[in-house]
Amino acid sequence: MTKVKGMSQIIESFLEFASKEYGIDFPSDIKADGRQHRYKMPEDKGAKTSGFCTIYLDDNPTAIFGHWKKYGQEIFKWHYRDQSSLSNQEKKDYKERMLKARIQAQKETEE
Repeated sequence: MTKVKGMSQIIESFLEFASKEYGIDFPSDIKADGRQHRYKMPEDKGAKTSGFCTIYLDDNPTAIFGHWKKYGQEIFKWHYRDQSSLSNQEKKDYKERMLKARIQAQKETEE
C-alpha cells in the first residue's frame, strides 16, 4: 500500500465532504492511519465521542465514517478517486478493506 502525495489536500477534501453532506464536523487534526478513531463531536457532552472515522491514504484514498448520536449505526463512505477507474485488483482490495472497516464499526457500536 503506497501513500499518495498531497495528504493534507485529501484530508481537507474529506472533511469538507463530511461537513457539507452529513453535517459531521470532525477535528482538523483527524488521524489518517487506516485505523478507526473516535472523535468528540460538538454536540457530545462529557467524555462522549460519538463520531468515528477510518481514513486510508493509499492509491485509492477512502474514508469510512459516521456519527452514532446523529445517524445511529449508519456508516458512510467517501472516495477521493472516481471508483469506476479502478483496476480489478484495486476493486478487490477496496471490497476487503470496506468489509474489515464495517466489521470494526459494528463492534464499536455494540460496546
